[in-house]
Amino acid sequence: DDQRRLCLYSALFVPLMALNYTDSKGKK
Repeated sequence: DDQRRLCLYSALFVPLMALNYTDSKGKK
């Protein structure tokens, strides 16, 4: 099930990216 794995990865990846984005923005 490649599709399901992709969904899981994106679900985990997106929040991480959002956290990184807000973190770097807050540091500046």
